[in-house]
Parts: sequence; structure tokens; C-alpha cells
Amino acid sequence: MRSAGFVERLGIIIFVIAAGAGCSGGGATPRACQADDGCGAAARCVAGACVGNAPPVAAIAPAGAPEAFALVELDGGGSADPDAPRDAIVSHAWTISAVDAPCAPPVVAGTGSLARVRFGCAGRYAVELVVRDQLGAESAPARLELDVAPYAGTPPVTAGPDVALGHLCQGEPLRCAPDGPVALTATLSAAAAQGPVRWRWTVEPPAGRALGADRRVTFSPGSDAAAAGAAIETDGGAISGDWVFRVEASDDAGVLGTAATRVSVGNRAPAIAATPPPEAPHTYEPAGPRLVAAGRIPISMTDPDGDPLEPRTVTWHHAGDGDAGAFEGDDLGDALTFRVAVPYASPADAAYLTGGAGLERTIVVTVADANGELARAELPVTVGNRPPAVTSAPSSGVGIDHAFDAVARRYRATQEVWRVVDPDGDPIWPTGGTGDAACDRLTLLSDGATIIECSGAYQDPYDLAAFIGTRTLSPSVADPWTPTALPPVQLSIGTRPPTATSSTVTQLVTCSRPPDDTFCCRWSGSICVQYPLVIPARTYTVTPQVSDADGDPVEVVFSAGVTPTHVVCEGGVCERATAIAPEVATCTGTQETVTQEFSVTDGAAWPTTPNATFTFVRSCQ
Repeated sequence: MRSAGFVERLGIIIFVIAAGAGCSGGGATPRACQADDGCGAAARCVAGACVGNAPPVAAIAPAGAPEAFALVELDGGGSADPDAPRDAIVSHAWTISAVDAPCAPPVVAGTGSLARVRFGCAGRYAVELVVRDQLGAESAPARLELDVAPYAGTPPVTAGPDVALGHLCQGEPLRCAPDGPVALTATLSAAAAQGPVRWRWTVEPPAGRALGADRRVTFSPGSDAAAAGAAIETDGGAISGDWVFRVEASDDAGVLGTAATRVSVGNRAPAIAATPPPEAPHTYEPAGPRLVAAGRIPISMTDPDGDPLEPRTVTWHHAGDGDAGAFEGDDLGDALTFRVAVPYASPADAAYLTGGAGLERTIVVTVADANGELARAELPVTVGNRPPAVTSAPSSGVGIDHAFDAVARRYRATQEVWRVVDPDGDPIWPTGGTGDAACDRLTLLSDGATIIECSGAYQDPYDLAAFIGTRTLSPSVADPWTPTALPPVQLSIGTRPPTATSSTVTQLVTCSRPPDDTFCCRWSGSICVQYPLVIPARTYTVTPQVSDADGDPVEVVFSAGVTPTHVVCEGGVCERATAIAPEVATCTGTQETVTQEFSVTDGAAWPTTPNATFTFVRSCQ
């Protein structure tokens, strides 16, 4: 059997190898930790690093030269756990099979390191041992094959066959007993006895099951009968294992012989019934900001044999959820609760809540019955996400007006089109564009309103034609995990036509009557008594009266006689255009009128604006 020092040294060597591999240039860096619950369900925190649990190693000592009908001691005490002293073997599972033997092999119900068995016939048997550690890891089977020789002589005393039974605990107060009768028999060979034969039955309880006031065996009619019934009973305490009933026959000359019957009382592990929800919902808390989730898992524990259960242990393991991730809960008896919290500073932090690589949250429940049989349940906890949802969308196309941004020199159109909400309250944002380069800006307001913003560059008024019209928009929004496509919409950007108003400008001028001008002279006889009135020529500024409801720059095109022939007007102010009013001699009037017709457009082909006029009047003063 290996010493405790050897097991401890083996654990240190394996830990150093694991730690070295984790820190080497070619391997993964070990996860840092402060306690076991930061390492997941199948690892421990050792020297500030998570080290995976190594399975124990089973070993069976040689059993000598066994004979049929003789008790054979199987020793598994040499088994070891490489994680010692932080881990230890908690149970030994023995299995015996007949390799080449004409009778059934013995059954071992005990889980201790020593098993006492008796082979009912000669032959070859295989003994296998599987050991399990505190984290539930099982070893590879250790195997020992035994050649059982025939008994060297005729046994003077023969006991009845071994018995394998289960057990049941019931009643008030609680009593535990085998679930079938235990009938003991013994016979003596033909060898002559020296005087009357006396019988005596004794019992060797399983290891750790010492007899006392709360664990007892009684014989009926008594322990001095060759055939007796045995009642094994406990007051709710451990009862499983191999009970060895020994019988001794003696006469006046001494002991004639001994024999034994092994009664194996089996035990079934407790049952843990708990089903975690498929996904726990989460919420976003802006005040943190953080992502949180909580839930409740109903749980019940029963023992199929009716054994009392020891107090259970519950741990909340978590890994891969960031340095500040929290996973905790409470044991309420009939339910386990859990609480998850993850700080949120950017969308990348969302992977610490759900969906991240290496993310693990597990509630581990362990419970043992009175016989020490351990049951373990690992309840994975996953957190779900609900994608953003559209609460309002237009049922048909949307028409909007536009406006001109004089500072940025761009056409703009803005409209609320959709309303969206995230059922979990998560931050949401536009993603993936809209499908239209001119309307590629999507703004989400805090109330869920989704605003589309369209923009077009301006070089001259005819750029408007490329901006207005119908556009198909297919944007999407996303929370930190999932995008949601918004219903496509036909957005029609319209324009309102400019306005042109006819106007008149009057200028006072100094007119003359040259005496040598006989044009339309008023004669008195042969004398001109009134010469014609000459209105002088003037160069004047043509200022058309135009406006645009959308604030668009417009183009004005004049009739002949204006330089230049077309100008751009913005905000009611037009580029300078001039015309010349020629000198005019008049015989009857005192003023002269010149009118220019003009058209105006904002660059759109439709709708159009009726023409207007600009009139310049020279009036003699």
C-alpha cells in the first residue's frame, strides 16, 4: 500500500506539471482564481490558478493463493488520488466476474477499501475495482485475475450460500432492515464428534457499521442453533455493506470447524430531481450599467431505500464571465435561486452574460444518504436574450417634404418611420445601413422612435431632381447579440414649387426738350412752339421677386435684354442682373415702361411655377 506521503508528493508533481504546461509559450494560460468556485465544476483553485481535477488511480493488492469455501480478503488500500491532499477517494466499487468457473461469482455490496469474499467453487475469476474521488471522478478499472484452488480437504462445517439483499427504511420511529429474510444454515460433515455438537453464530458488521444501541443483529430462535434467522436493524443509520455471519461447531474436544455466510445488503444512491429553466430572462439596468438575470429552480431529493439524507451542499460555479461577473444564490429548501450580474461598458461585455467563449454557470448539488452513497447533480444555468421588436411601422409608403440647409449646402429630409423596443431593455443601435446611400442615417430616440435622415449634396438647383423621389429603405437595428430587420418602407421625398411675383420699380429721371429736335414738334404756323420730351437711357438692376417654401436655391431665366440671361436666387436674394432702358423721345407722355418676363425653377421637373414679370418705369420729374 502506498503511503500518504507518496500520494501527497504525486499530487504536487501533477500540479507542477499542469501549472508549467499552462504557463509555457505553447500552452494556454491557466485561469487565475481566488477560490474553488471561480474555476468551474471540475477544477480547483491551487496557488491562485485553476487546475483541472485528475481522476484517481485504482490498485488491487495480490490476494495470495485462495481456496474455494475460504474467506478471501481483497485489498484496494493502495488506490491513490493524484490531487491529494486536496482530494481523496470516497468510495470503492468492487466487481467480480467468472472468467472460467462453473458457479456464480460473489457480489460485493460494500464500498470500503477491503472486501471479504468467499468463492463457491474452484476456477478463474476477474476482480475489478473502480474508485471515485470527492468531485465524482472515477478511475479506470484496476483488474486482478485470481485462480481459486479447490479446498484442500472436506470442510468439516459448511454454511449456507451467500445472500444479496437490498434494504428499506420505514415507519415511525424510522427503522432500516434488509428487504428480505436472512436465513442462516450450517451442517457438519460425517466426521464423528466427541460428544454433543454445540453451534455458535457471530456476526462481523461492515467496516464503519459497529453494532450498538442503534444498530443491532438478533438471531431467532437463537445464535446457538444450526439453522437460525438473523434480523439486521438500525434506527435510521447506515446498514449497507457485507455482513459476515460466522458459525462455529465444537464438541467436548474442541472446535470442529468454522464456516461463514456473507449477507450483502445493497444501497441505492439518493435521487435529485431538479430541472433548470431552458433560459433565464435578463434585463439591462442603466444605473449600473449592468446586465442582470435571476431565476428559481425547484428541487427535491428522495432516497429509493427510504434512508435519511445528510444536509446537502450547494455551490454556484462560474467561469468566463469577466473579472467582475457575479453568480450567487440561495438554498430555500424546496428551490434553489440564482442571481447573475455582469457590468456593461460596451457591447463586447454582453458575451460575459450569454454566448461568450468559455462561459460557464453551474449550480452543483451534492447529497449523501445515511450509508454514505453520494448523489451529485450539475444544473447548468443559461441566460437568454430577446431581440429588439418593432412596435410600429407604416402600412404603406411615407411621403415627406424636404428642406435646404444653407449652412451645410445640402438638401435634407427627416422623418420618424418606425418605433422599436427591446423587451429586455438592452441598448439598441442601427446596423447594416438602409439600402440607400442618400438615406443612410438612422437615429434611435430614447422613446423608441426611429428617425430616418436623408441628405443630398448641392452644386446647383438641378441637383434637387436627384434627391427627391421614392426610395426603398430596409434598415435594421440590433441589441448586443441579435439584429432585427425593420419592415421595408417606400419613402417619397417631395418638393414644393417656388413662387414668382410680378413687380414694378419706378425711377425718377430728368427729362429734356432739345430745341433742335423737331420730332413730333407742335407747330404754330411755321414756328415750333413745343419740342418733344426726351427720356434719358438708364442701366438698371433687374430684381425678380421669388421665394421657395422649402428654402431651396432657385434659378431665374429672363427674356431677352437682361444680362446675364439666368441667375440663382437663394433666400429671396438673387445674383445681380441688369438691363438697359434706351433713350426715348415722347410727344405725349412723361414716363416710359420696360417689362422683362422671367421663369423660375427649383430644379425639379414638376411641379412648375407660372412666369412673372419685372417692370422698370422711368418717370420724368
